[in-house]
Amino acid sequence: MIPVDCSPNQHDPANGRWGDCYRACLASILELQTAQVPHFIQDRATKPEWRDDERAWLSARGLQPIIMVLKLPLPTILECLGPMNPGVHYIVGGMGANGMPHAVVACGASIVHDPGNVGIAGPVEGGQHVLTFVGALSAPHVGIKSMPLVDVSPLDRHERIGLMFSGGKDSLALVYMLRPFWDRLTVYHADAGDLLPETVEVVAAVEAMVPSFVRLNTDSRAWRRENGLPSDIVPWSCTPFGRAFKEGGRVTLVDRFACCRASLWEPIFERARADGVTLEIIGTKASDPGGDATRMMAGMQPGQSTVTVGDIERWFPLNAWSDEEVFSYLRDVGAPIARYYEGGVSKGPECATCSAYWDEGRAAYLAKHHPEKAAAYMADLQTIGLELRAPFMFLTTELAAGGVPPPGLLPGSRALPEADGQGRGTV
Repeated sequence: MIPVDCSPNQHDPANGRWGDCYRACLASILELQTAQVPHFIQDRATKPEWRDDERAWLSARGLQPIIMVLKLPLPTILECLGPMNPGVHYIVGGMGANGMPHAVVACGASIVHDPGNVGIAGPVEGGQHVLTFVGALSAPHVGIKSMPLVDVSPLDRHERIGLMFSGGKDSLALVYMLRPFWDRLTVYHADAGDLLPETVEVVAAVEAMVPSFVRLNTDSRAWRRENGLPSDIVPWSCTPFGRAFKEGGRVTLVDRFACCRASLWEPIFERARADGVTLEIIGTKASDPGGDATRMMAGMQPGQSTVTVGDIERWFPLNAWSDEEVFSYLRDVGAPIARYYEGGVSKGPECATCSAYWDEGRAAYLAKHHPEKAAAYMADLQTIGLELRAPFMFLTTELAAGGVPPPGLLPGSRALPEADGQGRGTV
């Protein structure tokens, strides 16, 4: 135990501020600085939900609070507990000598640290003393049912913290998991102007919950009109340079990441860094399709959850989680799960009508729930499909010339498109 004192001039209930003697006691027992422990009580001294936040915070460290409420005089409590718990530090809550609830640290049969030098004069209303021990978390009950243990020590190294929130399941799990630290972080969200209504509802719910939320508005559809359609396959003829050739395509196509980079990733990280954020919290998992690429680009080694580049530390708290664990955790905490995750879909679209990311399987969902968006999405896919016909024709022709049976344009197709006079396929 390393004694930590209360923050000065903190207690002012009339103006919504509650003293942090309990936080100082917890910090003392855990040998942390005051700023490293959330002020769970704040203005919630009479509301039990602050204990839920405390449990979640301690569980991330493999710990749990063990709470006892005793209607006995404090000397009797200390006399009984002392011989049974030698050398064990715990928190004693009662009525302070100043007439306000107060907390001190006891060890065995003695009070060993009073973070506010107030003293415990008696029990709180109802004749109760509240004792809090900090014990190891039982293995079968790690976290909230299915929540894997997460090392939250990266938070202790930074003052300006940003949580990158897309509105998807993983970043939503981060918001709930880090609830005890909401007062220390800012949630950043980039809205490219093409969110599904289901995502809009989730984002609005988070914005209403967290104390610090920054929304960045961009226009991905305008970017597409100016720079080209994102596509999972980009033939040379549809690049800006390739279109200058006689055989060039009718439209410009860009890789699937180009629009994301311009409309989502760069704006949100640039804003966070402009705000002085030095810890970026990201929801990407090792089990995600792009998990390995994300770690490689960030310079993170296998098994790690953090990487530091220059003055910025990036933290991936869910690195070891699976999709099943994320969904189970969201259900446990009662978080709003968007409808599009029903039926086994594990990735929610950040842009509803993006013409790339064909592996998300949006066509059937949009056709069923958002027919107007489905029409725009399918029109762009048809445009891309026309541009891909000629490259596929040349590919299969070359394969056949080399003695390899042509596979057809698509799996199951039996005929190749005929070429027009400029080398493009015709429909």
